[in-house]
Amino acid sequence: MAAPSMLDALAAVVTSASEPVSLSRDGRLRLVNRAFARLFGHDDPTELIGTPISELVTGESWRILRETPELAIAQLVGRRRDASLFDLEVRRSLVEIDGESHVLSFLSDVSARLATEHALREREEFYRAMFEVNTSIKLLIDPVTGVIVDANPAAVDFYGWSLDVLRGMTISQINTLTGEEVAVEMQNAKLRKRSSFLFRHRTADGRVRDVEVYSGPCRIRDRDLLLSIVHDVTDKIAFEEELRRANRLDAIGRLAAGIAHDFNNVLTVVVASAQIAERHLAAGRDPLSSLADIRHAAQRGADLTRQLLAFARQQHLAPVLIDPVATLERIAALLRRVLGDRIEVAAVIGGALPPIRFDAGQLEMVLLNLALNARDAMPHGGRLEVGAEVVELGSLTITVSDTGIGMDDHTRAHAFEPFFTTKPSGQGTGLGLSTVYGVIEQSGGRLAIDSAPGRGTRVRITLPIADSEPERPRVAPMLTSLPSVKRILLVDDRPDVRAALRRVLRDAGIDVTAVDGGGPALAALEAASGAFDIVVSDVAMPGMSGVELAAAITRRYPRLPILLVSGDAAAGSAQGKPGVGGFLAKPFTLEQLFAGMAEAIRAHAAASS
Repeated sequence: MAAPSMLDALAAVVTSASEPVSLSRDGRLRLVNRAFARLFGHDDPTELIGTPISELVTGESWRILRETPELAIAQLVGRRRDASLFDLEVRRSLVEIDGESHVLSFLSDVSARLATEHALREREEFYRAMFEVNTSIKLLIDPVTGVIVDANPAAVDFYGWSLDVLRGMTISQINTLTGEEVAVEMQNAKLRKRSSFLFRHRTADGRVRDVEVYSGPCRIRDRDLLLSIVHDVTDKIAFEEELRRANRLDAIGRLAAGIAHDFNNVLTVVVASAQIAERHLAAGRDPLSSLADIRHAAQRGADLTRQLLAFARQQHLAPVLIDPVATLERIAALLRRVLGDRIEVAAVIGGALPPIRFDAGQLEMVLLNLALNARDAMPHGGRLEVGAEVVELGSLTITVSDTGIGMDDHTRAHAFEPFFTTKPSGQGTGLGLSTVYGVIEQSGGRLAIDSAPGRGTRVRITLPIADSEPERPRVAPMLTSLPSVKRILLVDDRPDVRAALRRVLRDAGIDVTAVDGGGPALAALEAASGAFDIVVSDVAMPGMSGVELAAAITRRYPRLPILLVSGDAAAGSAQGKPGVGGFLAKPFTLEQLFAGMAEAIRAHAAASS
């Protein structure tokens, strides 16, 4: 199943944000949420998709945006659907999505704030009306003592304390900074050294919210105070962190896939050399050369293993139809043996459940990883429950719950990141949950964690219910020779892979011409007038890829079948491209190579008939 694009992933987050958010490219809107639509007088966000930004602001504001693309914060004048104008603050950042540059914007209607500041400057007697009526969160603070002198109704609603209670509190009781740090920032605001701050504020119900505070001195009834206007930016910061995390996971996944590709090349050398050694031993010949190749390849594999990062989410899965009840009961029995007597393991399953399609071995690995994490969270023993139920149409949820120490907000937010671990050095790699995340995502599922310190942890895995039996893969016959193939053009940029495959094929009595890339391959075809039975080519090569080579060969030699091979299982999507008769993932045995060539020849003949 193809992974969703970054744009698809962002759409869900943008839609759920409470602050007006937009994503644009080339001056036109690509994504907006409902808060954005309401800001400009629209009911349906889809009405604005494709709209030029120039239609939503005045001409001067559009000139500012167009001429200063690097401007992160812009003060503009917006134009609503009814042509009314309002003061608009836009915070912008450039993001790369699916290889294209976009502008991510967070918008605020600052008409009220600017009006308030203007009123305070012009006429002090208008203060109370503006302070009370305006919906922006406002606090009046004594800069010497830090005491909250006054708060407006919006502040009462936001913080959750009554007005009388707020008036008796200090700003340090709300701000997560230390008292000394708060005093420094208040002095900065009083002296106008700074006017905007990013803080974390506590609320009466124990939550901590990210806030942007605009603060400056004012004089009210002969008293010097600080007026602070507070904006809740929790959703904005969470959105930006989600974007950064997605970029990190994507980058790590690409790196891991590249390392896995190299490692599979190493295994190809090992498999081929081992088969040669076996044949030489059977024939009474010296196998030392092949054994040396195996030893060198094994050393390279050990070096590569140390470089492996998180699960690349491009591994080959073998989904089968699974009975959740029988599977979870079997895994629960396994966990009882693995986790020991101090932890009670229970399978909590409510009757018969519909089947799911999943890789059975990977499901066992997922649940074992989660159970081992739970065991570490219950050092003095506890209870682990593995359950399953249908919670929404077409989906089954598997849960793994423990009575352990639980996670704080920071741990829960980073739990699925590669290499993040709370265990002491040497006791955990930080790859367990990121691997679980990769398997579930690749299988079309979702993963969520409910946890709090002292309240244990519950992991929910939501998987699609299977609607039919998976199609059985056609098993190719095991072949030890291929009579119709006498001459092969082998293309691979790795000299060790070329050498190993050339030896094993020549040992099977086949004439092999081996070259290191697309250019030499075309030259070899030209010199031989295309007189090969098949071309076997790697996919990922510098200069010209195997897919591009196949297309070039097909244009000049349409009767020549082509088999692509690769250490990257995701390259299997190349099958079906022009000229590609088949695909074979590295590493492979000689028998699998013969079977792959036979299938490529068969598919090519069928396509040509």
